[in-house]
Amino acid sequence: MRSIRLLEQMDVSIRSLFERAQLTCSVDEFLNEGVCSLAPERLHGLNAHAMLLLSNLANRQDGRPAIQPDDWAMLIYCLMSSRTLRDAITRTGRFYRMLEGRWGSLGLFVQSGETEIRVDSLRTQRNTLAFVVDTTGMAALHGIFAWLIAQPIPLTRILLDYRESLRPEFDSSLLPYPVQFEAGRTALCFSSEYLDYPVVRTLDDYEQRMGRSFLFDLPEDPAQSALTERARRILYSALREQRALPTLDELSVQLECSRARLRRELAKAATSYNIIKDSCRRELALDLLHRSRLSVEEIAVRLGFCDSDAFRRAFRHWMDMSPLQFRKQAARATVSSG
Repeated sequence: MRSIRLLEQMDVSIRSLFERAQLTCSVDEFLNEGVCSLAPERLHGLNAHAMLLLSNLANRQDGRPAIQPDDWAMLIYCLMSSRTLRDAITRTGRFYRMLEGRWGSLGLFVQSGETEIRVDSLRTQRNTLAFVVDTTGMAALHGIFAWLIAQPIPLTRILLDYRESLRPEFDSSLLPYPVQFEAGRTALCFSSEYLDYPVVRTLDDYEQRMGRSFLFDLPEDPAQSALTERARRILYSALREQRALPTLDELSVQLECSRARLRRELAKAATSYNIIKDSCRRELALDLLHRSRLSVEEIAVRLGFCDSDAFRRAFRHWMDMSPLQFRKQAARATVSSG
């Protein structure tokens, strides 16, 4: 854990940190052996507290107020009423301004089908400490946004306004997209199609584990994650290709597992057949309303609803607005970002 090692290098006492995690070993013993043996939830808590200490050290170097332990929680609460990812990112920018510089600034920029979430930490010192804190914060943001829409957000590239010599502090070898240093700005880049994905999380979900980020929170069971993603891909492809949605039994046959096992694995991933089907319908509805000229009645048929009124009711439940209201809003957003 680079956070623990960096605290040690900066002569920060980590005794209270280890006591909080009920660790009695030395730093070297922990890094060499203890990391692998520590339960994931304890490891996550230890790293979160270590990063809070590092963040406050970086803020102190710049003479700005410390990060408060509840800042992240308050951000989540602010985002819960967002309708789409675009709305959530915009609200995050406002939240940054509300913190009066403790987190810097954040903005949303869309051009030619690519979105950039630009983050400026406003730091005067561009050293290793600032770099570690900033990249970790970006990873956390990416995880929050993916969690909000309950979908992975594949990045196309990461831009960093830091010198190339800091690359060894950022293990980009495992990432399937380029990381550009000395880019003149710091940003997470991804396809703009994700901006219209609906926020599906509620306050009841907050205590559950957040979604995957580009650097942290990898799934504990890759096989389980793969099965869930395959199920979703099959249902979404059926809708896209205007085929009948497979039943749960038919889906289990395609996934080469029993109905009972499929239901069990989906439950472990905090989802179900109906939840995935609803998510696929919602995703395709947003896409068709935004990118096609199909009528509401035609879209209802494409999505397998019994009639357009049923689709309208479902859409209002998803987005708290009618399909036509969303289409007009999406058209205005496209014009303003172009």
